[in-house]
Amino acid sequence: AKKVIGYTSSCLPPGVVAISTMFVYALKWTLENVIERYKARWVVRGFLEIPNVHYDPQATHAPVASDSSLMVLLSMTVKHNLHLKQMDVKTAFLNSPLAHDVWVRFPAGYTHPSGDSFAKLHKSLYGLKQAASDWYALQHVRLISFDGDLSRSVADPCFYYKVQDGHYFFLLVHVDDYACAYSDQDYFDKWLDHFRGVPDSDEYLDVKLLGDVTNLLQMRIVRTDSKICLDQERQIVQLATEYGVAECKPMLTPMVVHTDLEKSSDPSQACIPFRQLVGSLLWIARHTHPEVMQPVIYLAQFCTCYTRDHFLAALRILKYLN
Repeated sequence: AKKVIGYTSSCLPPGVVAISTMFVYALKWTLENVIERYKARWVVRGFLEIPNVHYDPQATHAPVASDSSLMVLLSMTVKHNLHLKQMDVKTAFLNSPLAHDVWVRFPAGYTHPSGDSFAKLHKSLYGLKQAASDWYALQHVRLISFDGDLSRSVADPCFYYKVQDGHYFFLLVHVDDYACAYSDQDYFDKWLDHFRGVPDSDEYLDVKLLGDVTNLLQMRIVRTDSKICLDQERQIVQLATEYGVAECKPMLTPMVVHTDLEKSSDPSQACIPFRQLVGSLLWIARHTHPEVMQPVIYLAQFCTCYTRDHFLAALRILKYLN
């Protein structure tokens, strides 16, 4: 079912501040680097929101799953030979009701059928500062209302579990993506029906069951009978192509021994994409390549005082990974 954005087009009331909006276009890729679909999204320019008028400044935080919780989920899956499924909620943020009145202006170049240029939102929209927090609160209430024995971890608010009478149920939440490991298929089916809600109702969530987990948090997940393997090959290849080192000779080590780089305050070096590359390398090192963590952390010390030498050192790490 197609999610209808909750708004009412109207003239802007006197004294009300409307937030401008825009369309954002993106491509969704498969693991084989093939375009899966073209995406277009109507988003709010949330940086224009006024605190205590459009949103509560104390209610914008939304947790995401930690790396440790993901490893726990995968470990328990292998240890107890559990089913491991993946789901996502289509246009998740559009389901959350708003606590404040938010008026928006339709994007430039778009003409609403009513002829109005403004609309009042009844539910959240991507780009709002409070959107992620509102969605987390909504899905948390929906989750814990299913079973009183389904608990949320005190160490990670995005990890839910139930272990009882030899049955296991573990759920990892990352915004609108879900990974679920379970032993009882009937329990999982009932949980999924409850989480979705009543079809054709205003509270219904369009949850897509994606089957066995194969890709999560930009990692490819391959499962065999006795183990689960993780890799980020696609991300590494994309980075190597982006930075022009895809065809370079691979490096045997991530960094030259006794490397000693110096800080620089030359503003002319600001155009070098050093920080972007280091950020991408940190993500890879944290998840699938711990052997490059030390050199990446070393380079991260120079994110405000780098030169071309620092950038070349980061490229060396990328060549090693590639």
